[in-house]
Amino acid sequence: MSEAKSSQGNSGTTSKGSSSSGSSLITKPANLECKDLEEYLKSRPPEVLEKLYNYPAICLAVYRELPEIARQFVIRILFVEQPIPQAVVSSWATQVYAKENTSVSQVLTELGVWRSAAYPGGLAAWELCPTFKKNLKIALLGGGRPWSMSNALDPDQKSRDIDFLDTYAMSRWRCVLHYMVGAGSSKGMEGEGISPDAVRILLHANLMKRDESDGSPVITRQGFQFLLLDTQAQVWHFMLQYLD
Repeated sequence: MSEAKSSQGNSGTTSKGSSSSGSSLITKPANLECKDLEEYLKSRPPEVLEKLYNYPAICLAVYRELPEIARQFVIRILFVEQPIPQAVVSSWATQVYAKENTSVSQVLTELGVWRSAAYPGGLAAWELCPTFKKNLKIALLGGGRPWSMSNALDPDQKSRDIDFLDTYAMSRWRCVLHYMVGAGSSKGMEGEGISPDAVRILLHANLMKRDESDGSPVITRQGFQFLLLDTQAQVWHFMLQYLD
């Protein structure tokens, strides 16, 4: 009888062990990863950032998105024509913000906004990267080439006001969302379809996938999470996938 109990106990242990080992092999579905502007730029190689910073509008956009302390550091050394000792930069923030100071320095370095430099006497110093520095000055003070060619365009005979464009853009975006929840229907709930390029982006972003039975696009776990985001976050994520 004791052998029977022992055997039963061993089989139960074995069953539990195999169950736990089996569950450990099951991969959890990935969650949607949404990058903001800072995270996206950090993922770009230095040569890409260098090309982007040739445009004053991009430098201004990056500057506006920096943490407040980082903006203070950038604007204080923007017009200084020599490296600033890192100890001097650190002294601009009190010890209460020492942790934030370290974090901000790392952010500015990873974004290619500033870089370490040598200061006379062997002191470690910071200096703004020349391309970013030059074009941020243009963005703040004016000058340089026009940011767009709108002044050279002929008057639009069928111009639309902002309200019309906002309404139209939102209606088209709803078509994309309706397509996602329409189980791969060629048209959204409002009867309007989306372009094949838009479908390819949804598949590339893993917001939808091909059904194994008939190959039609169906929404994924990440797709449902995508629907819960606000419109601005949705469009931003969609555009990043398009650029990718």
